[in-house]
Amino acid sequence: TVVPEWLFIAGTLAFGVFWTGLFGFFTAKWLLRPLLKVTSAMQEAATGNLSPGAAAISSRDEMQMLGESLDRMLEQFRIIVTGIKDNSILTDKHIAELQGAVGQSAAQLEGLANDSESITSGTEQQAEAAAGLNQSADALYQSAVRMQEEAAIAREKTNDMNAAADQS
Repeated sequence: TVVPEWLFIAGTLAFGVFWTGLFGFFTAKWLLRPLLKVTSAMQEAATGNLSPGAAAISSRDEMQMLGESLDRMLEQFRIIVTGIKDNSILTDKHIAELQGAVGQSAAQLEGLANDSESITSGTEQQAEAAAGLNQSADALYQSAVRMQEEAAIAREKTNDMNAAADQS
């Protein structure tokens, strides 16, 4: 039996489309696998996970260069992040030291304020004592002046009495 020509052409075309689709499907998977690996590594890096690099791509073409560049970029990011963490730790230590120094300064300033208050209080007490001493000195001076006047009067009376005793 002879196969009709249209059936032969239709079957050949269908068979050709099937094999072309199947070959295209596997070829596309094979060609896109490196790109999917790079894409997956980039998505991991975008979430903050910098440890996985692009899986070893050995296609010896632009995809391999892209994967290697991604690995180098992620390594540089890891170095930068580590540097930032180290600097953050160092900054935290410096902040703690500064806080301690500020605390000590505040304590010293409080001590100075207390000392100044004591000095001011002592100065006020000294001023009051000096005023009291001045009043006492004034009173003593007034007493001395009165005693001198009374002594002069007593001397005069003594002289008068001695003169009266000499005349008698």
